[in-house]
Amino acid sequence: KNFFINDVLKKININKKKIYFENINTFRDFLSMSDINSALYLMIKLQLINDFNICSGKKIKLKDIIIYLSKMKQNKKDIIFDNKSSKDLIGSNIKLKKKGWKIKYKNFFNQLN
Repeated sequence: KNFFINDVLKKININKKKIYFENINTFRDFLSMSDINSALYLMIKLQLINDFNICSGKKIKLKDIIIYLSKMKQNKKDIIFDNKSSKDLIGSNIKLKKKGWKIKYKNFFNQLN
């Protein structure tokens, strides 16, 4: 609960003809657990003590994730989006990449299958 992907899947599976999503006209930054683990491992190995962002550095529109998951689940329901937007949350991983970290899974949507 309270994790975007899980909440979207739960909403898609609800037995209603129309599904409403609010405040999703925004971009977020998603990363695979494998990439998060590799970043943490590198930080421990190098004994990094400063602040480092573990993120993809790429923006993904939340609406696109909902549409993708709906198609993946072969959802036939009407999905209705409002036009409200909230602040984009995209990280910068430049410092971590300078220490040698590389993202293995570059396409977030491949991780959803």
